[in-house]
Amino acid sequence: MTFVAHDGNPAQPGDPGAPGAGHGPASRTVEQLADAIAAAVAAHPGVVELGAGSMGLVATRLPHRRIVGVRLSHPRAPIVLGVVLREGRPLPEVAAQLRDLTRSIAGDVLVNVEVTGVASTVDS
Repeated sequence: MTFVAHDGNPAQPGDPGAPGAGHGPASRTVEQLADAIAAAVAAHPGVVELGAGSMGLVATRLPHRRIVGVRLSHPRAPIVLGVVLREGRPLPEVAAQLRDLTRSIAGDVLVNVEVTGVASTVDS
């Protein structure tokens, strides 16, 4: 199969219209993907916060910072999410929603959800 650029010539890697050219997870950096996933997961109503887990391993390590709660080594690698969930919703249901949400950003990759805690909805 040949992909054709908008000008009618065969598309070259990196050209607009070429597979992965500026579209989808393959064109994003690890940092861009991890940031987008972290923001989306943190905004989910069932998530209280992102967490790195008891050993601090659920994080994407970058040269000058860590993105806690999302472990990603390259754009097509399996992803691990670390989350503290809100009590009162079925955990498997929330985990499935987080997997689907992550795949909507990263594409068809393996997503593991590590529940690092559950927060009570009752004020102490």
